[in-house]
Amino acid sequence: MSKPTVRSDTKFYNHEFQVQGGVTVPLADWASLRIGGLYQDLSEGRLYNPIKDQTEPRTRNIAVRPSLLLSPAPGLEILLKAEVDRLRDYGNALVSVAQPLDATRAPYPVVGDTGTRYSNYDVAPYYSDELSFMDANLYQADINYDLLGGKLTSTSAWRTSHSDVQFGSDGVNHAQTYMNLLWQHYRQFSQELRFSGTYGRLDITAGGYYQRDTLGIDLMQEFTLGGFGLTGAATTPIGRVETYDQNNRVYSGFVDATYRITDRLSLSGGVRYADINKTAGQALFGTGVIPHLDFDTTRSDLQAGRNAALDPIFNAVFRSAQHNFPFGTLRLSENHWQPQAIVQYEIAPRNKVYLKFVRGAKSGGFDFSYAGGTPSAAAFRPEFASMFEAGAKGLILDNRLEYSVAIFRTTFTALQQSVFQNLAFVVSNVGKARSQGVELDLTARPADGLELGFAGSYLDAKFVDFPGAACSSAQNAGLQPGCVGGFQDLAGTPTQYASKWTGTFRVDYARPLGSGDYQVAAGASIFARSRYNAGAYNDPRMEQGAFAQIDAHLDFGPTDKRWRMSLFGRNLGNKRPLEYAVTPPGQPTAVVGTYSRGRQIGLKLSFSVR
Repeated sequence: MSKPTVRSDTKFYNHEFQVQGGVTVPLADWASLRIGGLYQDLSEGRLYNPIKDQTEPRTRNIAVRPSLLLSPAPGLEILLKAEVDRLRDYGNALVSVAQPLDATRAPYPVVGDTGTRYSNYDVAPYYSDELSFMDANLYQADINYDLLGGKLTSTSAWRTSHSDVQFGSDGVNHAQTYMNLLWQHYRQFSQELRFSGTYGRLDITAGGYYQRDTLGIDLMQEFTLGGFGLTGAATTPIGRVETYDQNNRVYSGFVDATYRITDRLSLSGGVRYADINKTAGQALFGTGVIPHLDFDTTRSDLQAGRNAALDPIFNAVFRSAQHNFPFGTLRLSENHWQPQAIVQYEIAPRNKVYLKFVRGAKSGGFDFSYAGGTPSAAAFRPEFASMFEAGAKGLILDNRLEYSVAIFRTTFTALQQSVFQNLAFVVSNVGKARSQGVELDLTARPADGLELGFAGSYLDAKFVDFPGAACSSAQNAGLQPGCVGGFQDLAGTPTQYASKWTGTFRVDYARPLGSGDYQVAAGASIFARSRYNAGAYNDPRMEQGAFAQIDAHLDFGPTDKRWRMSLFGRNLGNKRPLEYAVTPPGQPTAVVGTYSRGRQIGLKLSFSVR
């Protein structure tokens, strides 16, 4: 019987402590137990909040991952595993990015500050804190059995999750204005049977998949719009609640085969069929501002806040139809064939070229935040994507240069996109988008211990047809044309986050010390990308300019890798690009968003004991 094995990684940086590792304990020649885990504590967030006199968001995450590996008979292997995650973020990163362009709205006290946040909703009338919590559990059994010259694999899984995200936005004199609270409850059972085998020149994989899941969503949006400078009835504290329940059932079958026509030429093909059935119910109603909302808030708590006396104000502010579509009112049934084909040819030993085609589908569904009065209008159709790719990969120059190059074109039809309507985001099918470009990866080893790497891409990603996009902040203020009836046409404009140029260059060097028992290593990398738009509106005020980030590391440890100590730095230039941007509810001519994390300096210790 072998000895226990302990592996661990520990990191200290920027007031963050993180340790992860595992212990493997042999129980018998045919059985072993492994316990893995993660603990992460970020005590100082990247933003200082002077109103609370604390930083945020702060993080405390715990994960435990036990597994039991059994080999009770020749050709039979059983892996039983579980994962329990408890994830906690305190605070939020949403800040004011750009001032309202509407002269009737009061300005934010501060905009564009990448290091400071002004928000506190744990006061009247909200008394609710900002947070992002999730409890998730996974229990899975994998059984592998040698059968008919191949391998039969069964994967059974049961997973659950419960999450809550609560955040607010700044207002005039840092007043409370708007708070968004989203609870989700998910349960899923899945079963897959897969057979894989090689028979002469033929490799084949075939199987089936079953999934059944339930989803419950509660969305609470609370407003005190006087904090945006509004007057009259619009300043009445009011809430908007949307509830959603869905049952989903999926049957799927798949087959993939690769036939080696010659020693150099192979042809692969496959298809997946999916039959999907969804049943749902959805409701929308008004409340006052409900205080003391948190991770344990239930739907009954929200329903108890229903206030019919606020209906006239609700209808005037939100222009929405309060409704209750009982469970079963919303039904969807669809099926999809998703084929793929690959031709691959070896032009020289360890060098190949290929052609690939894939057609995929993303199932339709129902908008959980639908605000109309017609149930059929809550549905959105499936989205389809067709992708063509050609490329080459291999090793050249006496195996010192590894390369991979690909050109691709993907077309999305019936694209599912979030559109901002009536102070909320709704999902609908908006048209077509196209993404095409070139990707290149190079790894060179010009000398012992020295490695150079480059990964870059050129991307042309645009909407081909998008007539129902939400208007930009300037259009909402009447300062730019193109907004008709609250919508604009984004045909011909880049998709969100699409940089034309992206690239990473890295260099790593390692060499032994003294007699060779120890090794020192160092490396650095630079990541750069051209401008992109962080919002979904093609809004110039949401555009992030080109930037570059530098990372570096210095490592020391024995050559057998029993342990290693690393000093590392991330984003050494302290760049804080705009990650996400949106026009906030109640303030359609302003911009709020999040900026990325700044410089991080840390120490990492890894060890393995056997």
